[in-house]
Amino acid sequence: VGVEPVHLDLKDSGISFNELSPRTVAIHGFRFSPENAMFRWKKDIKIASFFSVGKALDKLVFVFHVLPADDDSEKMLKSVVAKSGNLFELVDNLAVVDQISAGKFRDILMPLLR
Repeated sequence: VGVEPVHLDLKDSGISFNELSPRTVAIHGFRFSPENAMFRWKKDIKIASFFSVGKALDKLVFVFHVLPADDDSEKMLKSVVAKSGNLFELVDNLAVVDQISAGKFRDILMPLLR
């Protein structure tokens, strides 16, 4: 929601949407960082979100990214995280400010926690 792919024609750059494709990824401090993760913001978006999946050998990483487009959105997201004591509260608190991202997160998260 709120982002779209840009060029994928450079070696190992950009993020492919709606498909799995090989990319270099660094995992540092339990953080998943696609190298050269380039994407384009859609117009008039304050908060963007997307999922990414990574696989190496027998390890699978599933990441839900929520990105603020400006300082006010970043402050609001930090407030949402700070007042959330668990994943259920995070989804509920996120829904107050971004129903689309919260709905996508809930759709993926809830079946995994049953």
